[in-house]
Formats: sequence, structure tokens, C-alpha cells
Amino acid sequence: MWTVEPEHIWKKRRAPGISGFMRLKNEAAYLDRAIASHLPGLDELIIVFNDCQDETPEICATWAARHPDKIKVFEYVPKVIPIGTPESLKIDPRSPNCIANYYNFALSLTTRKIAIKIDGDHIAVTQRFAKICNRVRGNLPPKSRYPIYGLNITQNEKGEIVIYNYYEFSAGFAGDRGAKKGPPPFTSGDHAFYHVDETSWHTVDPVEGFEVMNLAGRSRFPRAALTYSFFHMKGMKPDRGTANWNIEGRKHLRSSWADNVLTPDSANLASLAAMARRNPAYFRGVNLMSELRTVIPELRVQTDAAPEAPIGIRERLADLWYRVAYP
Repeated sequence: MWTVEPEHIWKKRRAPGISGFMRLKNEAAYLDRAIASHLPGLDELIIVFNDCQDETPEICATWAARHPDKIKVFEYVPKVIPIGTPESLKIDPRSPNCIANYYNFALSLTTRKIAIKIDGDHIAVTQRFAKICNRVRGNLPPKSRYPIYGLNITQNEKGEIVIYNYYEFSAGFAGDRGAKKGPPPFTSGDHAFYHVDETSWHTVDPVEGFEVMNLAGRSRFPRAALTYSFFHMKGMKPDRGTANWNIEGRKHLRSSWADNVLTPDSANLASLAAMARRNPAYFRGVNLMSELRTVIPELRVQTDAAPEAPIGIRERLADLWYRVAYP
């Protein structure tokens, strides 16, 4: 019942439109806002929850009752092995206990031709996300992908909203993945729109044990901008999103990562304004403060006490390229 084969995903008849699919475990903290902010842009939202000890199932049921034509909710019963553990690297991807099978199960329940995974702690900038959906719905070629990006925000010791900066304002991480200190400031583009076909299949990352779908063979949609379209709230949770990893008392690849984000050093955090100056392409055309107030009106944003750092040649060239590529 629980094991998924590729043909369960790509051989089924699919209607035009976009399916979002969520895979949830203990995501009650931001789930209401995640669903509300994404739903207007989607044609359907498939929600699958697993092993929850919070109000996630009840929240899902409430939303499904409000939008029965658009939201479908399912429970995935098998226990899923946490990412980053030795077991996660050895398990058969088709095992019901493998996170890749869990994701494939959720994808197999979608009914539209285009799909995108959505996390329960992603709060979209609703109008921007809906605009992207409209562009994708009518223009995405079958063998292309349209990645979207989010800001990995958290709080400093004063309770102010900041952004992770473990890699000296670099947009992403490069190097030995076993030596990651924490999350990069931006999500990596693994959340992307794509046409569901015979290549739409999650497997297990051989280094970190999380689910991965190889989208590298699909060309990037030419007008897919880097501008963020959602706020990633994992770092805003009391456990900084580490609880589902089940690290305590066991060998885990992300033990150091978890220690770092649970007790963050101010040197590894940056104001959003400083990050925007160094990586302007991700902030092009946004009203950041207004969007943050809409998403989390109860919290303050860190302001810069020091003078602005000069923008280097790399950042200026990146912004010039962005303005030409995405007028």
C-alpha cells in the first residue's frame, strides 16, 4: 500500500494546472500561514502528514473542510527514518520507512501536470507566488524547471529578525557537505515547478540522507528570477527546525549544525539589509519590510548599527547582470 513505483506518478492521467504537495511532521507553528499564502496560486494542494504530536492533523482537516475542491489531506502511517542518520544512508529508497518514498507517495497523489513541493514552514509572498504560478501555468516547457527561492530567517539574542550568514555573505554553500556549519541565507532552488514525467522521482542524497529529485537535466526557465518568493521559518521555531532530526543520543551528520543554530553566534547572523546589499539579485523589486510585517507582524527586524559595508565589484556585476536578464 505504501511503496511507490515511478509509474504510479507519471503514468496517471493528469489535468492541466499546478499541484502543490506538502509533507508534514509537527508543522503546526506556521502551517496556517503557509497554506493561506500559497493556496491562491495553486490549482490543488495535496497535504500528507506523518507521525505528528502537535495540531498539524487538525489544522489540515480544517483547511480541507474550507476548500474541499482544492485541498486533499492524507496520513502517511509508516515511521520515516530521520535524515542525517546512518540508517537514512543505507535504506532502500522504495522502503515505506524511507523519506524518499514518503515524498514519492505525496507526489503520486497529485493530479495536475505541473507540481511543486511546498514546506509547512514556508510562508509565501502571496501575490508574488501567485504571479509566478500564472507565468508557469501558461509558459513552462515540458522539460524545463522554474526554481523559486526563500530567505532563511531566524532571531538574534534580542528577538529581532535576522538572516543566517555562516558563509561570509555567500548565497550558498560550497565544499565538503559534511562540514556544513548551518543553513545558507537563501534556499537552494530545490523548490521548483516542473512537469511531472518519467524522471519525476525522489531518491536519497548519498551524503546527508535527505530526499532529492534530480532536476539538473531540465533547463532553467529563462525568466525565473532569483527574487525571493517566500520566507523559510525553520529558524524561527524554538528548536530551529532540528526536532524532527532526532539527534539526541545518536550519531548524526547534522549534530554540529544543530548545535550552531540552537545557540547561534552573532558573527553567523546578518541583518537583512546587509544581506540585501551583498546579494541584491535576491531582493530585486521587493518591499522587504512591508512583506515581513505582513508575515510576522509581532516581531522586530534588526537594523544596522554600523555604517553600510561597501558593495564590491562582484555584487555590482551580479546586480547589473540581473537587471539585464530580468528586466
